[in-house]
Amino acid sequence: MLKNKPDKKDLLQLFTAIEILARENFNNILPIVKDFEDEKDFYFGILQRALVFSNDISNILKHSKHDYFTSIFIIGRCVYDDFINLMYIDLSDDKNETVIMQAGDAIRQQ
Repeated sequence: MLKNKPDKKDLLQLFTAIEILARENFNNILPIVKDFEDEKDFYFGILQRALVFSNDISNILKHSKHDYFTSIFIIGRCVYDDFINLMYIDLSDDKNETVIMQAGDAIRQQ
């Protein structure tokens, strides 16, 4: 599917597939998640953001009239940051407390 140097068409095909998979994952998880708590809310929010970001990237690739990928790199950085936070939380001893602390830090920085 991807060549040595992928072009816009290759990236659109890849991100369209990622968007479809993200939407399927989200729709499969949605009925399972009944009782929310801070940790689950955080993970569910990250899944929602990943779905929105993959949709954004697909739309940028579909509708952009140029071959610059700056917007895609910025969105990719947001996804990367989210997954760094996921790893940090996953490696912590008290995951729920870590999520609460991170949410508090985010609110204080506003």
